[in-house]
Amino acid sequence: MSLNRQEMIERVSKRLNDFVSTDAKVTFLFVILGLASWLGAQLITDSRQIQLIVLFTVGIIIPTLINELRE
Repeated sequence: MSLNRQEMIERVSKRLNDFVSTDAKVTFLFVILGLASWLGAQLITDSRQIQLIVLFTVGIIIPTLINELRE
């Protein structure tokens, strides 16, 4: 029995979803957004404190709150 391409993609996608939790996906997304925000903050301001606040808020605090509220 052969699988068509769409069925194969769906099976692989399901296995990957089983491998990685939703919490990890949310965290990974916000880490990427945090890095992008941090780079943007570097373009806007020279204040290291503001840059670190942006990085930690978007990259750590927000995804932690989202994951806690989901539970």
